[in-house]
Formats: sequence, structure tokens, C-alpha cells
Amino acid sequence: MKGLHRIYCSRGCPACCTFCDRAIFGQKIRYVPIENIIREIKKRKEKYNVGSFIIADDTFTANKKYVQDFCEALIESRLNIIWNCATRANMADPKLFALMKKAGCYMMGYGIESADPETLKRVRKGITLEQAHKAVDYARDAGFRVYVNLMTGFPWENESAVNNNIKYIRKHFNQVHIYQGSGSLVPYPGSDIYRMYKDKYGFNEWWLRDECQDYGIQIHQNAKDPYKHSTFYQRHLYDDTYVWEDTFFKYKKSYKKKVKEMAFLIGKRNLLSLHRSPIKRWVIYILCKLSHLVYELNPRMEKAMVSKIVSMLRYKSCLHDGGPLGYINKAKKNNGKK
Repeated sequence: MKGLHRIYCSRGCPACCTFCDRAIFGQKIRYVPIENIIREIKKRKEKYNVGSFIIADDTFTANKKYVQDFCEALIESRLNIIWNCATRANMADPKLFALMKKAGCYMMGYGIESADPETLKRVRKGITLEQAHKAVDYARDAGFRVYVNLMTGFPWENESAVNNNIKYIRKHFNQVHIYQGSGSLVPYPGSDIYRMYKDKYGFNEWWLRDECQDYGIQIHQNAKDPYKHSTFYQRHLYDDTYVWEDTFFKYKKSYKKKVKEMAFLIGKRNLLSLHRSPIKRWVIYILCKLSHLVYELNPRMEKAMVSKIVSMLRYKSCLHDGGPLGYINKAKKNNGKK
């Protein structure tokens, strides 16, 4: 069932962020005819009973007229689905959000990436810190849940840059529903950051190495046993593996500690949204604390221990294995019980 909830209305992104390979989809946005999208949604709902969709466009609200027409067509179709999408902070529009809410949108995602003005400038994000704050307010005022991505690991950053992220998280702690659980910088081929730093740090064509075959936005996310490669706390709070293990760049110990502080703050916020039980949240958080303690002393020992325990319990994380369809199907199953 995974993947059937993902819909593309367009390809391409007008931004020029230095950590992204813009050649993949290009900077010119190409749109799928709205009637085709509605037809595809209807097909998946009728054939597979999918009622929740992710519009996976890089910048869904780049063309306001297209979004308006899409929402109106969706309302007229009476398909009664729910969906979420993502956009840029400088393209947040309260009036447009109101129409999207009426059409079934329940969550808005933002790639804020950094709350540090210097980092925003150097990655050419094209947004201001003020816009990053207002975007969250606009989404919450519209009745959306808010999803935010914040990155770490840029080679020029120091502790103050991460501290600005921490300030942002604290300011919007009760407004943001969830933060992306992975955000360590990966110098992807084709990105400006890769071209700028590959020779200096010696990671030229790193993707050809055997040990890098499972690398991605979240380390070893597709591995059969991810706990052999990353820790319990990294899989439940925030995956900072690339920072803590100096995978691509070299970081000071003080910087890593500040990233740890950010990771646990993000984890605390995410656990509130992912688990209703305060006992379960507390247990996971304490286990994450222990995980990090062992990881600092001996990374191999933490991974070996947790991998063994998880394998014995056959544990599946709702964050990585459940997903939107998992929650929806579980809810429907429970509702069907008398």
C-alpha cells in the first residue's frame, strides 16, 4: 500500500538551494492537468480505499491559480479525501490556505532548513527569518498541522547557528505538529555544496563506495536492519549520524553537543504528536537518553545491543513503518469493531 497515497501535481522547483541537485526535476515547473489528478485520486480511492494523500510537489503553492483550480475541482468532485503538501515560507498565503483547508488539506510542510540568517543566505534559500516565522502562523491560523524541516551539518556552521534553530523550535513548540526526523546535510552529486567541498573534504564520488550504498536523507533507512547502522535515538528523535560520525565533514565536539540538544528538543516535540500515551513517550525518551550515552562511549556497542534487542522483539516503529496509510487503516479497523 505504501506509495499509493503519493500524488504529483507538478515537477520542478524555482529555488536554487545549494544543497539540492536542481537538475533532477529542473527549475521550470511543469504541471499535470487537474482533470488527470482528480481522475487518479478517484481511481486510487475506489480501487485501493486510499483516503489520505500526500501531494509530493517540491513547491505546491508556486502557482496560486493552479492551486485554486485544483481545490475547486476537488471540492466539486465530492471525493471527500484529506491531503497534505509542502511549500516555501515565502509562498505562504492565508487566503489560499483557507481554500485549501476547505478542499481537505490538513497539513502544510515547510522546508525552512535553518533559522540562522547566515546559513539561509549561504544556502541561497531565498527566504527571510521573518517569513519563516510568519509561515508557521499562517498555517496554524488556517487550521493546518505544521510540518517543518530543519537541517544541520553545514561546513561553515558553529554552535550559534544550531542555537538559532533551537530558538526557532522553542518559539513554535506548540504550533509545529512535527519536525522532520532527518536533516543532516548530505552533499549530493550535482549540488553546489558537493562541487564546492568535494576536494577539500575528500568525498569525491562518495556514492560509489560500498559502505555508502544505503546512504540517503536518513542513514540506512532502507536497510533490512537499520539499527545495525544508526542508533535508537537517531531513529526515534533526529538522525544526526552524518554529523556525529563526521561522515562527510569534520565538526567540533561543541557543535555536535549543540546538535544533540536540538535533536532531543525535536524528539520531545515529535513524541507528543506521535504517541498519545505519556508513559510511552517517557519510556522512549529515556531509552533515547540511554542510547546516546552508550553511543558516545562506544558507537559499535550501542548499535550491536539495540539491533539484537529490536530483532528479538521484532519491533516496528510507527514513525518509519506505519506512515499515513498505516494510521488510517488501523483507525478504520478499530472503528469497524463493535
